[in-house]
Amino acid sequence: MTLDTFTLFTCVTVANIAGSIVLCLLVLAMRNQPWESRHSCILWSSAMLMVGIGCILVGLRGAVSDMFSVVVANALLLLGQGLRPSAIAQFHGQRLRHLWLPALSVGGWLALCLFPPFRESYAARVAYAQGFLLASTVFSAWAVIRLNQKRLVSAGVLAGIMVVEATAFLMFSYSQLTGLHTSFLGAFQTTAMSIYLVAILGTTALVPMAVAAMAIESVQKIFHQDARRDPVTGLANRRELDEEMRRVLRKSGSSPRLYSLAVIEIDQLDHFRETYGESMGDALLKLFSRICRDSLPAKGVIARIGERQFGLFLPERNDTFACALARGIARTFTTASRQASGGRIMVTLSTGVFSGEGKTDGSRALEIADRCLIRAKQQGRNRVVVNEDEMSMPLKSVTVEAPFSTHQRTAA
Repeated sequence: MTLDTFTLFTCVTVANIAGSIVLCLLVLAMRNQPWESRHSCILWSSAMLMVGIGCILVGLRGAVSDMFSVVVANALLLLGQGLRPSAIAQFHGQRLRHLWLPALSVGGWLALCLFPPFRESYAARVAYAQGFLLASTVFSAWAVIRLNQKRLVSAGVLAGIMVVEATAFLMFSYSQLTGLHTSFLGAFQTTAMSIYLVAILGTTALVPMAVAAMAIESVQKIFHQDARRDPVTGLANRRELDEEMRRVLRKSGSSPRLYSLAVIEIDQLDHFRETYGESMGDALLKLFSRICRDSLPAKGVIARIGERQFGLFLPERNDTFACALARGIARTFTTASRQASGGRIMVTLSTGVFSGEGKTDGSRALEIADRCLIRAKQQGRNRVVVNEDEMSMPLKSVTVEAPFSTHQRTAA
C-alpha cells in the first residue's frame, strides 16, 4: 500500500474514530472509578469522534456540497479540538470552564462563512481554521502542565504530544499560506500535506493512549495514597510513618541528627466506645487527628499506628520540645472533648517519648517510646514519660507532669 496523501488522510480519519471507540470502552471498564476520569474520557471520546466525522466530510469534498465538506466539516474539527481543554479540566475535578473556546471558534467560523469573500477564499479559511486549531492545542498543552498537581508522568507525555501537534499545525499553515494554493484539492497532493498528515496521524494515535495512561496512573496514585492513609482519621498509617522515618534517617547519613518520636494513646477509648457507641469513638479519633494537624510543626509527621495509638515523628527536635508538644496536644484534646460532649466526658492522653540521635533506627525508637507509654499507663495514665538513656537496660525513663498537674518532674 502506497502512503500517498489519500491513504494518510484515511488513516487519520480511522485513527480518530478508533480512538473515540477505545476511550468509550475505557469509560465502561472504569465505571467504578472516580467520576473525574470517566467524564474526562467521555469528553475526549466525543472530541475525537467529532474530528473523525469532520475528516470524513472533508474527504468527500467534490462529491458533496461545500456546505457539508467545508462549513460543517471545519466546524466539527474546531468543536472537537476546542473540547480538549474542558476534558483536561474535568480530569482534574474542575467544572467545564473552557466551553467558551469551542463556542467562540465555531461561532466565528459559521458567522464568517456567511460572507462569500471569506467562504470562497482558501487562504482565509486556512488562516482561521488552522489558527484556532493551533490556539486550542497550545492552550490544551498549557492546561495539562498547569493542572498536573499529581505530577503524572503520562500528563507530561500528553503535553509533549500536543506540542508536536501544534508544531504541525503551524508548519502546515505556513506552507499553505505561502504556497499560493487556491483550493484544498489543489494543495492535497503536495509534500507539505504528506508531512502534515504523518505528524497528525502519529499524534492522533498517541493521544488516546496518553489519556488512558493518565486515567490509569491517576487511579494508581489514589491506591498508593490510600495504602498509606488511615481511612477514619485521614492521617498517615504505620507503613507511611516507617517509610518517612527511614527516609529522613537515611538522609542524615554519617552525621546522625537529633530526632524525637512520641507514641500517644487515647486513654480508655474502648470504654467510651462501649458506653457511647462506635460513633463516639470515631468522633474522638477525628477530633484528635484535627488537633494534631493544627499543632504539627514543619517536617513533623503524625500517623495512626494502632487502634488507639498514634506516632508523632519530630525530626531535629529534642525531648523538651516533644514533651511540650505532647502536653499541649493533651490539654487541647481534653478540653475540646469535654466541650464537644457537653461536659459528659473528659478524655485524656498517655504518651511515651523517645529522643535520641539518628544512629538509633526507627523500629528501636518506636520500641523505646512504646515502653515509655506502658510506663505512663502503669503510673495512672494522663501523663508523658520520656526515655532518659536509650542504651541502658532495663530502660530508664523520666515522667513529665500530667497536662493538668502542677508537679514538675519525678524520676520514673
